Amino acid sequence: MQKQFDYDYSDAELKEWIDRRILSMADRAKTGMIFFNNHVRGQAPRNAQTMIRLLTDAGLTAAASSR
Repeated sequence: MQKQFDYDYSDAELKEWIDRRILSMADRAKTGMIFFNNHVRGQAPRNAQTMIRLLTDAGLTAAASSR
């Protein structure tokens, strides 16, 4: 197990990404993609679902992809 991929982001950390980075990028981009690579104990899908919820709460359109 690689420790660098074994991390579970908190809601506050994800919200900070939205506030500090994603909102400003969304003003300049038509579409975007966020990829979570913290997969050791299945954290990535949970963090992605949380990010979708937080993006929606921030007024952005967010959709899950099966890629």
